[in-house]
Amino acid sequence: MTKTVKEIGLTAISLVPYVYLALVWNELPDSVATHFDLAGNANGWSEKNTLIFMPTSFALLLNLLLILLPKFDPKNKLAQMGDRYMTFRFILVLFVSILMTYILYVARFNGAGSPNIAFVLIGALLMALGNYFQAVRPNYFIGIRSPWTLESETVWKKTHRAAGRLYMLGGLAIALAALFLSPTSVTPVMIGVISILVFVPFIHSYVLFKKEKETQELNS
Repeated sequence: MTKTVKEIGLTAISLVPYVYLALVWNELPDSVATHFDLAGNANGWSEKNTLIFMPTSFALLLNLLLILLPKFDPKNKLAQMGDRYMTFRFILVLFVSILMTYILYVARFNGAGSPNIAFVLIGALLMALGNYFQAVRPNYFIGIRSPWTLESETVWKKTHRAAGRLYMLGGLAIALAALFLSPTSVTPVMIGVISILVFVPFIHSYVLFKKEKETQELNS
């Protein structure tokens, strides 16, 4: 599959919310639910015209941002990743496009939907990123970018292999919690899981780097 075909495919995915909005436009009430509490109850409304700009445009804007991002890479690492970077773009754009389309669906029925669906999508995203992280190369924009992973390619690889498995388990935990718990119960689970995903790989990379330095000093 050529790069042009892949770009067309990603653009098409980013436009799915617009296609859905066009299909249901005449069915939308003049005032639509655009904000919800943790239980999924609508507590904020806007004119339906606002849907043209948000959340409908988020996937398209994200895709454009990811197209431009390699131009700001000081060492051209993202461009060198080739298909791996395209895979990362696909994961994020697909997730945002599905999530924004679901938000439009909820707005169409004035809040008739379950926030747990969004939690399941977040869990799926984390699992996809976990699988992706195990093959990602060192760069300044994607992955666990601690001072120690950026200093050592070995630490980067080991950190991302471990973090990848952790992300997959964390994503699965959030998705399962969303299937069996109430929205208000899933929220603390998600906060706890994400806290682990942020801090554990960061600390792990420091431990790996320290061990690597100690080994180098012993062998010198």
